[in-house]
Amino acid sequence: MSRLRAGSILLLTVLMTSALLLLAPSLGSTQSIGTTASQTSQGGILELRLRSVTNWVGPVGTFRANVLAENLPDGASIAFSVQTAVWDRSALNQSIAGNRSAGTLMRGTATAPSENSTVAISVPVTDTWPTPDGGVVLDSPGVYPVLIEAVDAKGSRLASIVTQLIRLPDADSTTPPLAVGLIIEQRQPQSLALDGSPYLDEHAAQQLFDGLRVLTDFPAVPFTNLPSASTMTDAAAVASPDEGSLLTAIRPTPTHQLLASTYAPIALGSWLDAGLTAELDTQFSVGRSTMSAMAGAAPGANTAVLNPTIGPDGLDTLFTHDANSVIVPSDQLVVDPSTTPAPTTGFDVRSASGHRLHALAAETAISARLLDGTNPVASAQNALAELAIMSISNRRPAQGLAVVVSGATSADTLRALLGALSSRDGADAGDAGAALVAPVRIDDLFAVTDVATAYDNSGTLVPILRTVTAEDPSSLGSYPDELRIADRAISGLVATVPETPALTGSAVHRALASGDRSLSDRNRSTVLASTNFAIQSVTNEIVMTPEQVVTLTSQSGKVPLNIENRLQVPAHVHVSLQSAKLDFPDGAEFDQVLAPGTTTRIDARVTTRASGAFPLDVVVTSPDSIVSVTHARFTVRSTAISGIGLVLSIGAGLFLLIWWIRHHRTARRASRLVGSENATQREPLSSGPSAEYAPPSDSTMGEQ
Repeated sequence: MSRLRAGSILLLTVLMTSALLLLAPSLGSTQSIGTTASQTSQGGILELRLRSVTNWVGPVGTFRANVLAENLPDGASIAFSVQTAVWDRSALNQSIAGNRSAGTLMRGTATAPSENSTVAISVPVTDTWPTPDGGVVLDSPGVYPVLIEAVDAKGSRLASIVTQLIRLPDADSTTPPLAVGLIIEQRQPQSLALDGSPYLDEHAAQQLFDGLRVLTDFPAVPFTNLPSASTMTDAAAVASPDEGSLLTAIRPTPTHQLLASTYAPIALGSWLDAGLTAELDTQFSVGRSTMSAMAGAAPGANTAVLNPTIGPDGLDTLFTHDANSVIVPSDQLVVDPSTTPAPTTGFDVRSASGHRLHALAAETAISARLLDGTNPVASAQNALAELAIMSISNRRPAQGLAVVVSGATSADTLRALLGALSSRDGADAGDAGAALVAPVRIDDLFAVTDVATAYDNSGTLVPILRTVTAEDPSSLGSYPDELRIADRAISGLVATVPETPALTGSAVHRALASGDRSLSDRNRSTVLASTNFAIQSVTNEIVMTPEQVVTLTSQSGKVPLNIENRLQVPAHVHVSLQSAKLDFPDGAEFDQVLAPGTTTRIDARVTTRASGAFPLDVVVTSPDSIVSVTHARFTVRSTAISGIGLVLSIGAGLFLLIWWIRHHRTARRASRLVGSENATQREPLSSGPSAEYAPPSDSTMGEQ
């Protein structure tokens, strides 16, 4: 008995192994968006790419797909099969990845490839029996995966791709479609020039312009634009005339809304943690004014789109800047967004200080599907399938959600998505059905979407509260201090040329763009440091002669200051005179307006404290003395005598004069006396006895 049982087990094992070997070709795994590729015997790479697909099929119609099949080897063919419907995100993910074990509703073989290697697939669809030739009966709306595979002569899979047949409800369905608010970002990564200034490289600029060109092709499809002022400013700097006209594609229209945002996509939580409150105000105000000037209309500030850096504290900041409603990415609401769809009803979120803001969810899983640019048409169709599943599985009225289309989404994917949303009833494939989705602007999305409510403690029915999660703030290092220094310098430049904001635009742009959260700490500081070059490019146009010699012949005089303004606009400056040997009767500091394109002469009155040669430093700054503009050193030579010196000189002169007069008089008197004595000594001795011994005369005697 045991020997018989062992034989049975051995036989069963052999049979199971054989079955697995036979099934192996049809169980091959696939890559993202359900594509696989293989090396052909001819040496080329065989890969299937979806070139076009029928987005929506009504109850009766034809599903078509055109597939690019380059390097299809001889003897190979394209087979396809329609599988049973998927009803949730998990099953859709497995189907797209090629890992879903599902029943097959029909199989078929495509026509031979055309000259351009395109294979056409056609599947008639009906909602009643009998089955149409080469078609399938689909009696209920749903998302039906279509597996397309290249097989060799032996039936082995060479390559595969999965797309979705979306069958619409009957045309008389009364359930309204799922409202979808598309938010299309205009944002591209920065590159840094040698001087540290940000710019759009060729690839980023082309992707932006291609996306804007797509928007102009769908004026009737409602959506909302969310531009980054930083990106749009960089784009304007490199745009050709034709490309420059595309920048107006963000202009608000009855079908297209424009949302405001910060100038650059900053890490709001980190900025708040660093105390950059005033700098945040500048980000918001300049972001709005820039987009208003570019679009010709003010962007809406009542709704803000959150990102992982915005939590309850950030909600307070948004509320301060006029936002009363927010779009919350689903990965900030649910634990596992890969399997849990976003809520399709409205709710409230609460800020740190207690403000309640109305909110709707944005489905991040759909945004991620659109980012897969390896096959744009397939990516867009998979995103539509996700929306269709959400609509079919939740057929309640007044449901809605947002979808953020990242700036990194390819223009081809965006075109495929908007094209599908421009015609949603399947009429181009046969009989029209009821649309499953309806694109709307964000303001309209809040208006048409029902709000989930609950009773509060007082018994009042209010919108339910959901908790918003956010990343912990990260340290910005030395950036906050560097930013404050740069902002002060920019304020000085603005004060220097207040009538011409365009001259300060480059410095302002660099300082604001440096806050982009996608930049590394090093690159953020590099961009910020480049503001000095932008400031100097303006201040270097104001110059003075570097070295001059001025001679004063009196105690007071004028020093000519010649300041040349090479700018074609007036320049407001502050002039400071500095010297240890000079006084300035009119003041050592004064403000001056320099006329454009000419040299302004200023005669500075000075008085000397001493004679000799000494330096005079002239420093020209911005009116607030923050930005150094130009400077020069004068050598002042004074030949004048000071008051004390003059008194001393006069006193010395008088002393010498008096001394000379007295000396002269004394000398003359002495000269006369000497002359008299000499005359007496020259009388002859023979005329009488010596006077010393001569007897007195009679008269003398008489007088005695």
